[in-house]
Amino acid sequence: MKNKNKEKEKYFSAAEKGSFAEFTVEKRFKKIFEDYCSGNYEKFIETPMLEIFFDDKPSSSQDICEEETTTQKKEENDSDEKGKGANAITITIEHFNKIKNDDEIKAKEKYKSFPNIIELFLSLFKQKIDEQAICGIDYSKKCEVAQSISELTLRDCIYNAPFFEAEVLFYHALLAQKEYFSNKNDFFASGKKFSIINGNEDFIQHLKSLFSKKDREKEFGTNDGKKYFKNSLLYCLSANTSDLSQLNSKDRFDFKANDITVLCDDSESVYEFLKTLGTEKDKHKRFDIICDNCGKELFSDLFLACYFLYLGLADEVVFHVKKYPFFVSDATENDFGFLLQSILTKDKDIEECRDYLNSGKIKVETNDFWTSPKTFNELEKDSDLYKELTKSSLIIVKGDLNYRRLVEDKNWNYDESFIKLTENVFGNVPILAPRVIKSDVLVGVSSAMYHLAKSTESVNSSIENSFKANGKWAVIHFNPKKKLKEKILSFFKKKNNDNSDKNVPKDKKNVSEQKKKKKEKTVEEKIYSKGAIIVISLISALLLVSFIFCAASPIFSAINFIANKINDTKNQVYFSSFAFDGKSSVDFAFLLAGYALFFAGTILVPKFLLKEKVSEEVKMQLDERLKNEIKASCKNEIDELISNSKRHAADWARMTAFFLTGKELYIWSTGWCFHSVKRYLDYSQMKASKEICDFLSFIRNTILKKNMASFFEPDELDFKKYLKTEADKYKETDITRPALRALKDIADVEFFMQTNSLCSKVDSEIQTVANSVSFYAGSFARYLTVSFLKYFAKERNEMDLSEEENLFKELIKISRYCNEEEYSEQYKKFLKAVIAEIKMHGVSSKGNFKKDDEFKICKEIYSKEDLNGKEKDFKNERFYIEPSTEFKLE
Repeated sequence: MKNKNKEKEKYFSAAEKGSFAEFTVEKRFKKIFEDYCSGNYEKFIETPMLEIFFDDKPSSSQDICEEETTTQKKEENDSDEKGKGANAITITIEHFNKIKNDDEIKAKEKYKSFPNIIELFLSLFKQKIDEQAICGIDYSKKCEVAQSISELTLRDCIYNAPFFEAEVLFYHALLAQKEYFSNKNDFFASGKKFSIINGNEDFIQHLKSLFSKKDREKEFGTNDGKKYFKNSLLYCLSANTSDLSQLNSKDRFDFKANDITVLCDDSESVYEFLKTLGTEKDKHKRFDIICDNCGKELFSDLFLACYFLYLGLADEVVFHVKKYPFFVSDATENDFGFLLQSILTKDKDIEECRDYLNSGKIKVETNDFWTSPKTFNELEKDSDLYKELTKSSLIIVKGDLNYRRLVEDKNWNYDESFIKLTENVFGNVPILAPRVIKSDVLVGVSSAMYHLAKSTESVNSSIENSFKANGKWAVIHFNPKKKLKEKILSFFKKKNNDNSDKNVPKDKKNVSEQKKKKKEKTVEEKIYSKGAIIVISLISALLLVSFIFCAASPIFSAINFIANKINDTKNQVYFSSFAFDGKSSVDFAFLLAGYALFFAGTILVPKFLLKEKVSEEVKMQLDERLKNEIKASCKNEIDELISNSKRHAADWARMTAFFLTGKELYIWSTGWCFHSVKRYLDYSQMKASKEICDFLSFIRNTILKKNMASFFEPDELDFKKYLKTEADKYKETDITRPALRALKDIADVEFFMQTNSLCSKVDSEIQTVANSVSFYAGSFARYLTVSFLKYFAKERNEMDLSEEENLFKELIKISRYCNEEEYSEQYKKFLKAVIAEIKMHGVSSKGNFKKDDEFKICKEIYSKEDLNGKEKDFKNERFYIEPSTEFKLE
């Protein structure tokens, strides 16, 4: 049994009081039933399952039912009370299995698919009861799910079964109630058609905009192409904000991309994946889209398919829709046909879309699995659907319901890894899941983003207005699976090899150097051996030539003697020219040897000896140059990534500060302001740019101004009570922590400004703008310091430390500078000096810490105007001491 004593990681169910599942069963199901069916909802769900699905079943089946009911009752009398419901479900499964195989049932069209669905539903239900894996059920008590087959009602199932499976059962009960399999009437059709007709002009304009640019394929690798791709994903999200099964769906049709906050955005990874996939020109690339709702969302799926095909990112896109009406607005094949009819017959400028359909590049398929109570990881690997899906290059899982089937509809921790949960789904095919959050399940979100979304909820907000149900928050999750992982790993492995000399330990580095030296020595030995062979060969050749000439000299002398005897002058002259005496032949041999040695020494020997050495040297130089270029390229890429991450962190902190101001969390918001300022200064490297200066001015003139005006608006303030108020909203057990963090962030920025203010490279413009932010919050920071000193003196005097020592200790614990060896000592000196100076004077540099009413002084300082009606100059209101060389950066 898994998670036996633990509500986490259990399946959501309506048995859990106050849950979204209970709200759906009691409110949403009731409204849907009343909208589409006649009769009373409460009476409907109290109806036995057999009566809902098989109200005119054959008598043989009734006899079976009665017989099994009698058998069950007999068995129950002989067994423990605990577990009766599970036994009833087991017998019910067997009963429905017999119904499924009944020839009379098979002959009736109206019962088609119901036995299979119900048998599967009850089987899964029993399995999860046995595993004690459902939220809200007290397994220590008697299970009251069902007492007998005839008593098993729809209420028993939808209130106790896992939430997703209960929803599947409810919609099949609606199909049975409306006799869909007899009349084939889509009773949800009117609402779905209206959502298509209502938006078809907008749909056409989107497609025309896509097809209007002929070079979009080339544009994809540019910044404009990346931006267009991300906007396309956001458009898909905005299309998913509503479905017709929601209570307030009509209010959400006008949601735009800007109305949605993405808690986890993997669109950058998806973009890089598509770029990588685009390089595989010879491979047939198939994308599969598992569709969710009709209307605007179905069109957004069509738009995405056209986008992929038009850019050449995919060769084929397959849509997977429901086989029959489901979950009110889920798309079917008929809905897809109506969408195409409504847009393709109205405008001829989108012929590309028609061509994709005619050529089979866009296909629509359906399968019984999409309307079954199974999650995606329960799809059988030997099924035709699984085999088809594993041929895909990318599977796009759309919408909230499919997301729940993808990760399982369990009470996961919000930071549970999406990649881990989907690793075994659809084999090795990468999965993209853009989803607007409309139910409880949530994974793959950081703590900061989760609490940001959570803080938007008021204490008494209803379930439908919670951030998990209001349609204003979303995720774009991506699991690249093994295919892309291998490419990424090989890419980084290649790059990391260039930096291996820096990363290996010294002993390994020494081994590497020894191998290199050994290789060079081997090359030299080869050269010397070749040189020795050449020299020996030359000497041997010269000795041979000399020997031949010496040996030939007597022959020439004999010829000359014969010539003289016959007194033939001409012959004598002719042969005497070839005659040599012994001395001449030796001299000639040495002369020839000298020339040969000269020729060998200046041309042949250097050529043979140095050829390999020169080749080796050229290769080493080229390798070194290539290595340096790769290192420089990697460094530039890494620097760019670091720079982008700093910028994103700064933007996120600024937006968080702005958001918290609206929530009246003024100290917390001010801390995030300075959190953002520090990152903007770090990102810009203290060099001015209009954008950064504008952001800093926005922080000063909008967020801080609002915070100070609101914080000091009352005539008086109980500091401890205010700390408790913010801590409660922040869900902190230590009431001082949010304010201490805010003070720490301000101190960090002041220290950063001081340590950089004396550097000659600091741009004067950005220094002026950054100083204006620091000066504006200076008095507020001094007020926090004074208030904490008084608080520590009165409330928390730990280890007999003075109040300033207590405050110093708390700030040092949470400041990042204390973990940086370069700045640690300087920061401690700076912080001690600031606290000591404020304890001496209080908020005003000429004030009295013990006598002054610090809150009233600040209230006067932050009053909107001075006596002349002008905005005040804050240059003299500082948190920190005048800069000195003591804090200068080396």
